[in-house]
Amino acid sequence: HGLSYTTFALRDLKVSSKGIQVVIENTGNMSGSEVLQLYISADREISSFKRPVKELKGFEKVRLEPQQVLTVKISIDKYSTAVWDENRDAWACEKGQYTALLFGGNQCLKGTHRAENSRMIGTEVLAQSINNPSLTEIVVLSRRPLPSSHPTSPKVKTLIIEDFLTYPASLLQDLSGAEACIWYSIPLPARTKAISMTIVNKTRALGGIPSRFPDLATARKVNIDYAFVAAKVFVETLSPQLGPDKKFRFLYVSGHAVDRDLSKQHRFFNDAIHIKVSLLFSSIS
Repeated sequence: HGLSYTTFALRDLKVSSKGIQVVIENTGNMSGSEVLQLYISADREISSFKRPVKELKGFEKVRLEPQQVLTVKISIDKYSTAVWDENRDAWACEKGQYTALLFGGNQCLKGTHRAENSRMIGTEVLAQSINNPSLTEIVVLSRRPLPSSHPTSPKVKTLIIEDFLTYPASLLQDLSGAEACIWYSIPLPARTKAISMTIVNKTRALGGIPSRFPDLATARKVNIDYAFVAAKVFVETLSPQLGPDKKFRFLYVSGHAVDRDLSKQHRFFNDAIHIKVSLLFSSIS
């Protein structure tokens, strides 16, 4: 029932925005294993969302010999404190103090860390692009206007597009002079119809994981068909405008967890991994 023949002691807990660090010691006379569990608790009294008392965000299993001392790290990312905002159809990272609860060795160590508002992928790409002086123009393609929470700049322009499989001549004219396209995946809820894209000088972004779509066919359409159509149209239409010495660059940023073996079944995100590697093989074939 989870009992051990030895005992463990935790000390020196350190908490940061990147995770925790703790020292664990086997204080008994037998070797043994222990699972350290990291929970994060938001301040529910000031949070704008209904949140659990605590949420499991990481764990680490270690094995120590008698009297052995080990420093253990458990990493977290911005999603560890994020909550899904249904009104904005986006992840939200609230500013405030978060409590880290580390369980192990029949102990619970507590630490706190203050988090500032953190941006998600699309917003961060836009913010970094605005701050990059070499990017003189930013065009955002979307099925709806960007939320007010997104960063703004005089060099940002938003264009509304109805279908990401069709690019009207008038829209391509507005993209004249584009040199590159960055295409990245972001999780979207199944009920939303808005899939935003960002063109940075001009650069583009889009995406979604299969579990966020009504069915697998829709997920493949968004993650594969949309990317191929955009790449084909941009290369054929925008690349010739750059002259013989320049090539249009199309960067698909969604390679996390890709496994080139399509016959392998994965316990988590199996469909997403297969979709990504299908796109990879199609791109290099």
